[in-house]
Amino acid sequence: MTDYHLGEISRAANRLGYRLVQKRNVYKRTVHRPVKQHPLSATMVAALDEAIQHGGKLVRYAGGLWSNPGVTTNTNGEPDWYIHATTMYALSARGKVKFTHQGMVRGVLAPVSAEVVT
Repeated sequence: MTDYHLGEISRAANRLGYRLVQKRNVYKRTVHRPVKQHPLSATMVAALDEAIQHGGKLVRYAGGLWSNPGVTTNTNGEPDWYIHATTMYALSARGKVKFTHQGMVRGVLAPVSAEVVT
């Protein structure tokens, strides 16, 4: 009987389209399935159109608001046009926006600039 290293077994399983998952010291086979692509919402489409019209670059402002660099802000520091961080993360998950730089936001390393993927 030949003893196989777990890494060799895992690589062989990946080649066959399986992934080994450990649960309570038992390895189970699961089939790789493609990730379901959800359609873009109306808010996402409008945000992408606005970003493309202004150069395709976005920066993070205080409060998790994303807008074009150099946009005018009101007395509260909110940009005239902005999208929320949740919309940005949803666009990133769908591959429409790529985060380009990270910085410290309230003591946590987080994305601070992004650009639209064409």
